[in-house]
Formats: sequence, structure tokens, C-alpha cells
Amino acid sequence: MGCCPVKQMTSRLDGPQRIMELKMEDRWLSVDEIEGVARWGPLSEIEENDFNLNIARYVQKPFEEGTTTVEEVLKDFQNKLAALEQAEEELEALLIKEDFEV
Repeated sequence: MGCCPVKQMTSRLDGPQRIMELKMEDRWLSVDEIEGVARWGPLSEIEENDFNLNIARYVQKPFEEGTTTVEEVLKDFQNKLAALEQAEEELEALLIKEDFEV
């Protein structure tokens, strides 16, 4: 996969600072992808997105919005409420068995 050309920028650093900068640059250029953070992309993909460089278009996973009905949410709530009531009854029984005041 071809990627966007990287322009060599002129650095104002020299000596040890420039060597450190080059090492960091080499390390960055050797990485293909950091999931959810950065990746190299072909120029054609950027062009397809009207040259929009918004990070979310290229690296962040798209938010998949599921459709949920009110009935499904209500049913889920009722199930969780029933489980909570059951747990509360079990806890109360254990406390009574161990002579705790309820």
C-alpha cells in the first residue's frame, strides 16, 4: 500500500538533539499502525474524503449505533430489577441465618 509522501522538514536542532530527533522520526516512520491512534493511509483514501484530515475518519473505529426499542430497554430493566430483588432476598436470608438484625 502506498502512503502519503513525508516531506523532510528542516530542523533547527543540531548535534545530539538532532540525532535524537532523527531517531524519533525513524521510529515513527517504521510503525505501520498504532490501533486507534495513527496509521499510514494512501493518498487516494485522503482524496476520497475530500482531503479531510480529521483523525476520526482514518483511525478511530466508527461508532456503531444499534437501534433499540423502548420495549427492549424496558424488558432489560425489568430483568435486572428482578435479579436485584432476588439477590436482595438471598442476602436478607443469609443475614437472618447469621443472626444479623434486618
